[in-house]
Amino acid sequence: MAIRRILTIDNAADLAVLKQVSIPVEGPITDEVRTLMDDMLETMYDAPGIGLAAVQIGDTRRVIVMD
Repeated sequence: MAIRRILTIDNAADLAVLKQVSIPVEGPITDEVRTLMDDMLETMYDAPGIGLAAVQIGDTRRVIVMD
C-alpha cells in the first residue's frame, strides 16, 4: 500500500484532472482495483476526512472509499 498525493483545486494541472468525468469500473473487481482501493484507504486515513474519490489522487476510475 502507498500514500498517494491528493490533488488540489489551486493547482491548474490538478484541477484539469479533477474536472474529468470518471470512468465506471465494470466486470469483476481485479487485483489492480483492490490495490487502488487499499492505497486510497491509506491515503484517506493519513489525511483529514471520511472519504476519498479515485479522481482526487489522479485516477479517473469511478471508485470511492469511505469510513
